[in-house]
Amino acid sequence: MSRAEQIAVFLEDMNPDAMLADGLEDALVGTTTGMWPVRGPVAVYDRERCLKIFMKDGMTEEQACEHMSFNVEGAYVGEGTPVFCDFSSFE
Repeated sequence: MSRAEQIAVFLEDMNPDAMLADGLEDALVGTTTGMWPVRGPVAVYDRERCLKIFMKDGMTEEQACEHMSFNVEGAYVGEGTPVFCDFSSFE
């Protein structure tokens, strides 16, 4: 079972309201808890990996950033909305 599949199973058991982002399985890095108003764990994605996936699918870097900002990070779908973290800024 892949890491993304393991995370999906964990979230299904711990928080059935947790959402996963379609097509971004390779950017799924873990889960988080304790963020208000979240009541259970939610999925955590690496923002840079998400951008790379969009660019691999044919978007330019500018298009990928815009899509990420407006359509992915800006899409609040309730308490189970995934979190997108920028790890690359601190390397």
